[in-house]
Amino acid sequence: MPAGGELADRTGPPGFIMRVICIRLKPEVQEMLAVALRLRWPDAHVLTKHDVQAGLEAVAAESPDLVIMQCEPGSDMLLAQ
Repeated sequence: MPAGGELADRTGPPGFIMRVICIRLKPEVQEMLAVALRLRWPDAHVLTKHDVQAGLEAVAAESPDLVIMQCEPGSDMLLAQ
């Protein structure tokens, strides 16, 4: 952390728009996350996909800055093609 215990500025360069893809999140988690992201990055583009395959296709097409995916123990969802 920078001196004084303050967090570093993570807004990015001028014109930066944070691109986030959320895959298989519960609706209440998705809403809370979207609000939190937009508080930090007001112009954030948050894309939601409820299907793993569609989410992975969106990741390939969009090249997001951040991907958040809910995984369950024992799940083979990352093997989707």
